[in-house]
This record gives sequence, C-alpha cells and structure tokens, in this order.
Amino acid sequence: MKLRSRAQLGRDQVKDSVQRITGELADLAHATARDAQRLLANARRALRRARAKAAQLAAAGVRDAAAGRRRGRLARAVNDLSELLEATDQLGIDGRLSNTGELGRGVAAVGRNTTRRGMSTE
Repeated sequence: MKLRSRAQLGRDQVKDSVQRITGELADLAHATARDAQRLLANARRALRRARAKAAQLAAAGVRDAAAGRRRGRLARAVNDLSELLEATDQLGIDGRLSNTGELGRGVAAVGRNTTRRGMSTE
C-alpha cells in the first residue's frame, strides 16, 4: 500500500507541475496577444495614413506604384494579424474549456483557416 501511495503522490506532483507550467505559458501567450493588439492598432493607423496620403497624391495626379505595393502588403499584414488574433483568442477560450474535458471549436476554426490558405494542419 505504501508504494501505491508514493506512486500516486508522484503522479499528483507531475500533474501539478504540468498545470503550473501550462498556466505560465498561458500568461506569456496573453501578454504576447496584448502586445500584438497594440501593434495591430498602430498598423491600422499607419494604413489609414498611407491611404489618405495616396488619395491626396491621386488628387494631385501623382501615382506611386511602389507606395501602392507597400500599402497592399501592409493591408494584407493587418488582415492576417487580425485573423491570427481572433484565432488566438478563441484558442485561449478553448484551452480553458479543454481543462474541463471539452473540445473547443477554435482548434477546428484554425484548421479551416490554414487549410483554406493551402497550408497543412498536420
């Protein structure tokens, strides 16, 4: 009986360690998502400014193809980061649900998004 209780104690310690480390990782992910939200706000602001400047130049009859390509890349980056943050938020919610034994829907949503873009989910 004593060996069994020691084995159980070992399993409990491992489980507690895994939960503690998972919590630390969740805190890091939350902080990273917060930083990414600030980055997204700044990128959206820069995109608005670039579009306004392009409209002013177009009104003056000036076209800048290179600036247009940069605006396009910035717009794509803003959209991609926005989608990534939405998926990350959903995974965070689903991570809390997975502790209860339920499978969240965010994992399936991320799989759909990556498959849609031609990337493998495996």
